[in-house]
Amino acid sequence: MGTRRRTPHLIGRERPLRDLLDALEETGPSEGALVLVSGEAGIGKTRLLDEFAARAEEVVVARGGCVEGVAYAPWTDALWWLLEAIDPAALDELPPRLRAQLAPLVPQWSDTSAEGENEDGGQHALFEAVVELLRYVSARTKLVLVVDDVHWIDPASRGLLRYVAGNLRRIGILLVVAYRPEDSASERELLAQLGRLGRLRIALEGLPEDAAAEIGRYLLGDDASPEDVERVVGDADGNPLFVEELVAALDEGGVPPTVRDLMLVRFESLDDDARHLVRTAALIGPRAPSPLLTGASGFDETRGRAAGRQAVDTGVLLTDPDGRGYVFRHALLRQAILDELVPDERVERHRAIAVALTEHPERAPGTDHVAELARHWALAGDTAAALHWAVAAAQHAESRYAYEAAADAYDRALSLWGSVPEPEALAGIDHAALLLAAADTSGLAGRVEHAADLATSAVEEASALDPTRGVDTAARAYPMLWVADRAGELFELASTRLEPVLGDVDGATRARFLVSTVEHTLELGSPEEIRDATSRMMAAVDEVDDPALRARAHVVSAGYYERSGQFDFVEVEYERATQIARDAHAHSAVALVLYNHAAFCTSVPDYRRCAT
Repeated sequence: MGTRRRTPHLIGRERPLRDLLDALEETGPSEGALVLVSGEAGIGKTRLLDEFAARAEEVVVARGGCVEGVAYAPWTDALWWLLEAIDPAALDELPPRLRAQLAPLVPQWSDTSAEGENEDGGQHALFEAVVELLRYVSARTKLVLVVDDVHWIDPASRGLLRYVAGNLRRIGILLVVAYRPEDSASERELLAQLGRLGRLRIALEGLPEDAAAEIGRYLLGDDASPEDVERVVGDADGNPLFVEELVAALDEGGVPPTVRDLMLVRFESLDDDARHLVRTAALIGPRAPSPLLTGASGFDETRGRAAGRQAVDTGVLLTDPDGRGYVFRHALLRQAILDELVPDERVERHRAIAVALTEHPERAPGTDHVAELARHWALAGDTAAALHWAVAAAQHAESRYAYEAAADAYDRALSLWGSVPEPEALAGIDHAALLLAAADTSGLAGRVEHAADLATSAVEEASALDPTRGVDTAARAYPMLWVADRAGELFELASTRLEPVLGDVDGATRARFLVSTVEHTLELGSPEEIRDATSRMMAAVDEVDDPALRARAHVVSAGYYERSGQFDFVEVEYERATQIARDAHAHSAVALVLYNHAAFCTSVPDYRRCAT
């Protein structure tokens, strides 16, 4: 098989290309636009976007691809490309606050801090920081942001994509979202929302016969027989990738019965080194940084370069536009290679990748090292390393507000716990703490029943270890069981096992526990029980210096007065809570108080006061 050939220009996609260029032209400095590009595997989405990027003069094109199960993969990738493409002097002008907020997505800014401005604003602050960066760059140059393979999007990236798309009136960029409809059943709601926000939908269909024949004739050469062209066009059914693959297969003397076979014929034409490199690249992921791939393959630089050159020449791999790594010619080709790997071979290669990434993380820029190490060590079958990195990946994802990914990682850690000696040393936390962390993130991810199960187990284990931990864990567990409509379980546990030891715990822990207890006793207890519990709660809170907790206690007390019909006292409690939270500059507590106060006003009803 000779060097891989490709048509020098786009064939059969002139109208979609023109539509993309027109959309870019119509994008203003203060208002962006969204374009959706869809089509089946191999239909030419990537080639269309490549051609568009080449034709868009004086435009920065940042592209990121989704990776199933890896939080923020397209955003980490796209922002890395974006920061590589713009003037370093412009980067120096970015406010330190913005660098600090973007650090979860930009690894090289992980040590950034802005004194006095680094308060954790949560997921919304991270999303808003991305919008601010895009607005900053687009004010200085035309900007296109491509989010590819959205059919594989992770929940955290999905939320950020929704946020950016919903704020395009503030950002002068062209946002292009590409996906495969046949693999997007789970993302129908997202795609419907994007469709309503989008300016244009480009649905790539099969090429007409004349366009497919033009590609076939070019690839086959001037001496191509009409029979060969007709055969290629007929078997390809309008799919340009299939045209290319069928032409390549003709060079080998026949047409394989399936596209998978076609792709493996091309792969099997490589020598041993190149096949080894490509198999390793398939396990690394859709994008394989060249230094990491070479190291994980066990090659020196010269040998790795030669193997990569052969894989590129035969069309199995393509080089990244930045020249620092490899991508597969198509996702189907990577999948076909993965399907051919036997289990022992997968385990061995995943271990090699994990070792290479552990020893030289700098060889994989633009990737989430922690998540990737957790994935590869788990697939390598090393339970000790898998446990350590699963906990690290969960904590890392949680710090980036990717709660679904964090919950999955914590669950993996729990499943591995009993498989290794001294798991506490590997995980850095004990089992009770792991259960509680898993419960927290499961609740934030919306897995209500699972969070309640984990929280109950956490309370039981923590109580057996230490009374103070049991009480503190119960206080944190109450909201999770309340949402699952199972607060009665914890209420019963508290009354039988925790109440007797309250006198043995420190004041702050006791106060937090009583606030949570009374908050849920409002719905479960009798008026007398609520009155006595509220008095006890306020006495405990008065003994500790915690303004946010004190404000929350007054909100709970307002709930008691509301239930007992003493509405004048309700207003007094909310006013006290508001003043305490504002004096302490506890903004989250202020929001909690105002929300509950407004809810009370709607029940009275007093809509005018509710609005204020």
